[in-house]
Amino acid sequence: PPGVPMTKMQPTWLGVAWLLYSLPTCLAQVSYQLIDVSSQVGDYNFIGAAKAADGRIIFAPQNAGGVGAFHPAENTFELVDISSQVSGDAKFYGAAVAAD
Repeated sequence: PPGVPMTKMQPTWLGVAWLLYSLPTCLAQVSYQLIDVSSQVGDYNFIGAAKAADGRIIFAPQNAGGVGAFHPAENTFELVDISSQVSGDAKFYGAAVAAD
């Protein structure tokens, strides 16, 4: 950009160049697996997630009838029913990790 000395721009451009150079190699070493949870989820069911201390990923329900829990170690997903305590749409908006 105009007015920015080349010495200040060079490290940034080098970092971007290195990232672009190494990205294909990094992605080639990553493997992914899809887990079918379509029977338990739908449009706008969850809006936010947080990692629990035991490794589960907890999903905050927006329109779902329960809290979602993904168990990465077992590749399973469960829906914990909360419909008797909370009903309607837009139940929660986000999730956060608690100390306990």
